Amino acid sequence: MFIRIRKNTKLMVQKFRVARNVLIKRHILTIIDVTKLCNQRCLMCNIWKTKSKDMPLEKIERRARQLKRFGIGYVFLQGGNPLVRRDIIRIIDIF
Repeated sequence: MFIRIRKNTKLMVQKFRVARNVLIKRHILTIIDVTKLCNQRCLMCNIWKTKSKDMPLEKIERRARQLKRFGIGYVFLQGGNPLVRRDIIRIIDIF
């Protein structure tokens, strides 16, 4: 019971921060490129030609904590093809 209340409290605090950001016209959304790797060769995109230096998982965790404190409520994970990363499930769980 206590754990459930604590999770609900954290969720309420996060929603309050997002609502506050909307009211004072601060950012509520961020987009993170988790990789530039791509296994497709689309004609309109050249991202597969670039080298990818993926952000380590520890750095992503630190960024996620910072974004939550700032009141970011929505995170889009994108990149060349994010599913190419082996740890994409862990990254999704972080957010």
